[in-house]
Amino acid sequence: MIEELNRGERRFHGFSDEALYLQRELKDEGWARKSWDENSSEIWAKEIKPQLSNLLSDCAGPLSSITGQDLVFRLGSPYPRHVAKWFWGAVIPKGGKLQHEAQLFVALRWGYVRVGLYLSNRNQDKFSTAISNLSLREEDVAHSLEIARKNDVKLCYTPNESSGSVIEYTKSASTWAKEFQKRKEIDLLKAWKLDDDVLRGPEFTEDVLRAFSSVLPLYEIL
Repeated sequence: MIEELNRGERRFHGFSDEALYLQRELKDEGWARKSWDENSSEIWAKEIKPQLSNLLSDCAGPLSSITGQDLVFRLGSPYPRHVAKWFWGAVIPKGGKLQHEAQLFVALRWGYVRVGLYLSNRNQDKFSTAISNLSLREEDVAHSLEIARKNDVKLCYTPNESSGSVIEYTKSASTWAKEFQKRKEIDLLKAWKLDDDVLRGPEFTEDVLRAFSSVLPLYEIL
Protein backbone atom coordinates (compact mmCIF):
# COMPACT_ATOMS: atom_id res chain seq x y z
CA MET A 1 0.00 0.00 0.00
CA ILE A 2 2.95 2.33 0.55
CA GLU A 3 3.84 2.03 -3.15
CA GLU A 4 0.25 2.95 -4.05
CA LEU A 5 0.45 5.93 -1.70
CA ASN A 6 3.66 7.13 -3.31
CA ARG A 7 2.08 7.12 -6.77
CA GLY A 8 -0.25 9.95 -5.80
CA GLU A 9 0.08 13.37 -4.23
CA ARG A 10 0.09 13.26 -0.46
CA ARG A 11 -2.17 15.72 1.28
CA PHE A 12 -1.45 15.02 4.94
CA HIS A 13 1.34 17.15 6.39
CA GLY A 14 1.07 16.23 10.07
CA PHE A 15 -0.96 17.27 13.10
CA SER A 16 -0.11 20.50 14.91
CA ASP A 17 0.31 20.66 18.68
CA GLU A 18 -2.96 22.59 18.84
CA ALA A 19 -4.74 19.75 17.07
CA LEU A 20 -3.17 17.03 19.21
CA TYR A 21 -3.71 18.70 22.57
CA LEU A 22 -7.21 20.13 22.16
CA GLN A 23 -8.83 17.00 23.56
CA ARG A 24 -6.64 17.28 26.66
CA GLU A 25 -7.87 20.83 27.20
CA LEU A 26 -11.50 19.75 26.75
CA LYS A 27 -10.96 16.87 29.18
CA ASP A 28 -9.52 19.26 31.79
CA GLU A 29 -12.83 21.14 31.58
CA GLY A 30 -14.85 17.95 31.87
CA TRP A 31 -15.98 18.17 28.24
CA ALA A 32 -18.53 20.73 29.43
CA ARG A 33 -20.62 22.56 26.83
CA LYS A 34 -18.82 25.81 27.61
CA SER A 35 -15.48 24.16 26.77
CA TRP A 36 -16.52 24.10 23.11
CA ASP A 37 -15.89 27.79 22.61
CA GLU A 38 -14.75 29.89 19.67
CA ASN A 39 -11.14 28.80 20.14
CA SER A 40 -12.03 25.10 20.20
CA SER A 41 -14.23 25.47 17.14
CA GLU A 42 -11.46 27.29 15.27
CA ILE A 43 -8.83 24.65 16.09
CA TRP A 44 -11.21 21.95 14.85
CA ALA A 45 -11.99 23.83 11.64
CA LYS A 46 -8.46 24.96 10.80
CA GLU A 47 -6.14 22.36 12.33
CA ILE A 48 -7.93 19.07 12.95
CA LYS A 49 -10.61 18.67 10.28
CA PRO A 50 -8.37 19.48 7.28
CA GLN A 51 -5.48 17.23 8.32
CA LEU A 52 -7.66 14.36 9.51
CA SER A 53 -9.51 14.56 6.19
CA ASN A 54 -6.23 14.62 4.29
CA LEU A 55 -4.86 11.64 6.21
CA LEU A 56 -7.93 9.51 5.59
CA SER A 57 -8.12 10.64 1.97
CA ASP A 58 -4.49 9.58 1.45
CA CYS A 59 -5.37 6.15 2.86
CA ALA A 60 -8.68 5.59 1.04
CA GLY A 61 -7.09 5.20 -2.40
CA PRO A 62 -4.52 2.53 -1.47
CA LEU A 63 -7.11 0.70 0.64
CA SER A 64 -9.58 0.70 -2.26
CA SER A 65 -6.91 -0.74 -4.54
CA ILE A 66 -5.88 -3.55 -2.22
CA THR A 67 -9.41 -4.55 -1.12
CA GLY A 68 -11.13 -4.09 -4.48
CA GLN A 69 -13.84 -2.04 -2.75
CA ASP A 70 -14.95 1.50 -3.46
CA LEU A 71 -13.91 3.09 -0.16
CA VAL A 72 -14.38 6.67 1.00
CA PHE A 73 -13.75 8.53 4.23
CA ARG A 74 -16.15 10.20 6.63
CA LEU A 75 -15.55 12.29 9.76
CA GLY A 76 -17.36 11.99 13.06
CA SER A 77 -18.91 15.16 14.47
CA PRO A 78 -16.90 17.02 17.15
CA TYR A 79 -20.16 18.05 18.79
CA PRO A 80 -22.90 15.49 18.01
CA ARG A 81 -25.07 16.22 21.07
CA HIS A 82 -22.35 16.89 23.62
CA VAL A 83 -18.68 17.73 23.29
CA ALA A 84 -17.05 14.65 21.76
CA LYS A 85 -14.41 12.88 23.87
CA TRP A 86 -12.36 12.16 20.76
CA PHE A 87 -12.02 13.46 17.21
CA TRP A 88 -12.23 10.75 14.60
CA GLY A 89 -12.93 9.65 11.09
CA ALA A 90 -12.84 6.42 9.15
CA VAL A 91 -12.55 4.80 5.76
CA ILE A 92 -15.75 2.88 4.95
CA PRO A 93 -17.52 1.49 1.86
CA LYS A 94 -19.09 4.15 -0.34
CA GLY A 95 -22.75 4.63 0.51
CA GLY A 96 -22.41 3.14 3.99
CA LYS A 97 -23.29 4.87 7.24
CA LEU A 98 -20.22 5.78 9.27
CA GLN A 99 -21.24 4.20 12.57
CA HIS A 100 -22.85 1.13 10.99
CA GLU A 101 -19.88 -0.13 8.97
CA ALA A 102 -16.62 -1.83 9.84
CA GLN A 103 -14.41 1.25 10.19
CA LEU A 104 -10.75 1.66 9.36
CA PHE A 105 -10.42 4.58 11.72
CA VAL A 106 -8.12 7.28 13.07
CA ALA A 107 -9.05 8.83 16.43
CA LEU A 108 -7.45 11.65 18.40
CA ARG A 109 -8.01 11.13 22.13
CA TRP A 110 -6.59 13.16 25.02
CA GLY A 111 -3.51 10.98 25.46
CA TYR A 112 -3.04 9.02 22.26
CA VAL A 113 -3.81 8.89 18.56
CA ARG A 114 -5.37 5.54 17.73
CA VAL A 115 -5.54 3.72 14.39
CA GLY A 116 -7.27 0.47 13.59
CA LEU A 117 -10.43 -1.51 12.89
CA TYR A 118 -13.72 -0.98 14.73
CA LEU A 119 -17.16 -2.52 14.42
CA SER A 120 -19.97 -2.20 16.95
CA ASN A 121 -23.44 -3.70 17.23
CA ARG A 122 -25.07 -0.32 16.53
CA ASN A 123 -26.45 -1.89 13.36
CA GLN A 124 -27.52 -5.28 14.65
CA ASP A 125 -27.96 -6.85 11.22
CA LYS A 126 -24.44 -5.98 10.08
CA PHE A 127 -22.95 -7.03 13.40
CA SER A 128 -24.82 -10.35 13.34
CA THR A 129 -23.56 -11.01 9.81
CA ALA A 130 -20.00 -10.28 10.92
CA ILE A 131 -20.31 -12.60 13.93
CA SER A 132 -21.69 -15.34 11.67
CA ASN A 133 -18.77 -14.92 9.26
CA LEU A 134 -16.28 -15.04 12.14
CA SER A 135 -17.87 -18.15 13.62
CA LEU A 136 -17.26 -20.06 10.40
CA ARG A 137 -13.53 -19.23 10.32
CA GLU A 138 -12.21 -19.48 13.87
CA GLU A 139 -8.70 -20.57 12.83
CA ASP A 140 -8.45 -17.76 10.28
CA VAL A 141 -9.64 -15.25 12.88
CA ALA A 142 -7.02 -16.43 15.37
CA HIS A 143 -4.32 -16.22 12.69
CA SER A 144 -5.40 -12.71 11.64
CA LEU A 145 -5.23 -11.52 15.25
CA GLU A 146 -1.77 -13.05 15.58
CA ILE A 147 -0.61 -11.17 12.48
CA ALA A 148 -1.95 -7.92 13.89
CA ARG A 149 -0.37 -8.43 17.31
CA LYS A 150 3.06 -9.07 15.76
CA ASN A 151 2.72 -5.53 14.38
CA ASP A 152 1.72 -4.11 17.78
CA VAL A 153 -1.94 -3.89 16.75
CA LYS A 154 -4.02 -5.31 19.58
CA LEU A 155 -7.56 -6.05 20.65
CA CYS A 156 -8.55 -3.33 23.05
CA TYR A 157 -11.18 -2.51 25.65
CA THR A 158 -11.83 1.24 25.84
CA PRO A 159 -13.55 3.10 28.69
CA ASN A 160 -15.57 6.09 27.46
CA GLU A 161 -13.22 8.73 28.92
CA SER A 162 -10.05 6.81 28.11
CA SER A 163 -6.83 8.60 27.25
CA GLY A 164 -6.63 6.19 24.33
CA SER A 165 -4.09 3.86 25.93
CA VAL A 166 -4.34 0.25 24.82
CA ILE A 167 -6.03 -1.97 27.40
CA GLU A 168 -5.53 -5.35 25.80
CA TYR A 169 -7.72 -8.36 26.46
CA THR A 170 -7.56 -12.06 25.63
CA LYS A 171 -10.25 -14.55 24.68
CA SER A 172 -12.41 -15.68 27.60
CA ALA A 173 -15.21 -17.24 25.55
CA SER A 174 -14.95 -20.54 23.67
CA THR A 175 -14.50 -18.79 20.29
CA TRP A 176 -13.54 -15.35 19.07
CA ALA A 177 -16.99 -14.92 17.53
CA LYS A 178 -18.58 -15.47 20.94
CA GLU A 179 -16.03 -13.16 22.55
CA PHE A 180 -16.87 -10.29 20.21
CA GLN A 181 -20.59 -11.00 20.50
CA LYS A 182 -20.29 -10.77 24.28
CA ARG A 183 -18.37 -7.49 24.09
CA LYS A 184 -20.74 -6.09 21.43
CA GLU A 185 -17.81 -4.66 19.47
CA ILE A 186 -14.49 -5.36 17.80
CA ASP A 187 -11.73 -2.84 18.49
CA LEU A 188 -8.33 -3.80 17.03
CA LEU A 189 -5.83 -0.96 17.09
CA LYS A 190 -2.44 0.62 17.61
CA ALA A 191 -1.85 3.81 19.59
CA TRP A 192 0.76 6.57 19.55
CA LYS A 193 1.39 8.91 22.49
CA LEU A 194 0.69 12.56 21.70
CA ASP A 195 4.34 13.51 22.20
CA ASP A 196 5.47 11.13 19.44
CA ASP A 197 7.01 13.32 16.75
CA VAL A 198 5.87 11.01 13.95
CA LEU A 199 2.35 12.43 14.39
CA ARG A 200 3.61 15.83 13.33
CA GLY A 201 4.89 14.87 9.88
CA PRO A 202 3.66 13.38 6.59
CA GLU A 203 5.40 10.07 7.29
CA PHE A 204 2.64 9.22 9.77
CA THR A 205 0.50 8.27 6.77
CA GLU A 206 2.81 5.31 6.19
CA ASP A 207 2.43 4.19 9.82
CA VAL A 208 -1.34 4.43 9.49
CA LEU A 209 -1.34 2.32 6.33
CA ARG A 210 0.87 -0.29 8.02
CA ALA A 211 -1.61 -0.49 10.88
CA PHE A 212 -4.50 -0.81 8.44
CA SER A 213 -2.60 -3.49 6.54
CA SER A 214 -2.28 -5.45 9.79
CA VAL A 215 -6.04 -5.45 10.39
CA LEU A 216 -7.09 -6.22 6.81
CA PRO A 217 -7.02 -10.03 7.28
CA LEU A 218 -9.72 -9.67 9.97
CA TYR A 219 -11.54 -6.91 8.05
CA GLU A 220 -11.87 -9.18 5.02
CA ILE A 221 -13.43 -11.94 7.12
CA LEU A 222 -16.08 -9.56 8.42
